[in-house]
Amino acid sequence: DTDTIVKSMPVDPFRLLEDEQLDYIGPIMYQDGPRVVEGIWETFLRFAVEEGIHPRGLVPLSNGNKDGYSAEDISGMSLEQATDVLLHRGYNLMIFYCNWEVSNVNIWRSPVFGRLARFIDAAGGIILRRWGDCPIRTLSLYLLQEALGWKFRQYRGLVLYHKAWHSTAGTELQESMRARK
Repeated sequence: DTDTIVKSMPVDPFRLLEDEQLDYIGPIMYQDGPRVVEGIWETFLRFAVEEGIHPRGLVPLSNGNKDGYSAEDISGMSLEQATDVLLHRGYNLMIFYCNWEVSNVNIWRSPVFGRLARFIDAAGGIILRRWGDCPIRTLSLYLLQEALGWKFRQYRGLVLYHKAWHSTAGTELQESMRARK
């Protein structure tokens, strides 16, 4: 990602992965735009039902506790009931953002992640709705963490500069077009 510049990294991320026995370290969490994740929440919940994976890992990415159910309540529900509650809550749009990450490559090689990747592809959201790698990766980590024993966390010690956070979308293109005239 050429528009992200790491300005400070006080800890060796590979050492951190090893020391804390993590599988993934992600950057800041950021709220994605609703237009580019339309239908992704429902797709992940359908996959959970088809695979028999309880969706309790997705609770932190749901729209809060507006229904009165705690994370523990949802964990104790049947797969179908928990899926229904999370479907009604909806997705809070939070993603690991900016394409800086460190992970154990084996987590992405697991058979269940392969099935999830094919399921996501078959849903057509990547092409039709512009689902990006960040929400797919984030939702995958949260959904499959328990089933695969994945351990991950956000790393807050990283200082980044990201061009998109410091300019208006399209500015570079507009300036380039003006320069041609």
